[in-house]
Amino acid sequence: MDAQAILTVLHQRGATIRLVGDQGIEVGPRRVLDDGLREEIRARKAQLVAELRRAEASDLARDPILETRHALGAVRLETRFGSIWIALDPSMTAELRVTEQARKSPRPVLEPSDVARLRGKSDGAIRAVLNAMAVFPGSAVIQ
Repeated sequence: MDAQAILTVLHQRGATIRLVGDQGIEVGPRRVLDDGLREEIRARKAQLVAELRRAEASDLARDPILETRHALGAVRLETRFGSIWIALDPSMTAELRVTEQARKSPRPVLEPSDVARLRGKSDGAIRAVLNAMAVFPGSAVIQ
């Protein structure tokens, strides 16, 4: 099985895979892994890291869409910065923010214009903005 096939299987099982440090990989939830898939991941670790780095470099979102709301009014993505919501329909923004604030660890809710403003920013700046958006619902990227 090649790296892309492993990523596809993980997605089909509802798992996410992310880079940890320079060469580490984290897969969750672990309950979706069987011994065969664990062995494939170990055997193809270098290819998986390369594939994830390539995807990370090409776009903010590196994993497939994990969840959609109301026929693509919003999508939840796993990014190298963690899980985020993008409200494609502005009417979904308030609903998502209320839902997220009820969570122990709220995820940031972005609008497409926020994503566009974050492109090209440093990783540190993006992390800071996403952290602020998670803690202070209603905040937005202005520059």
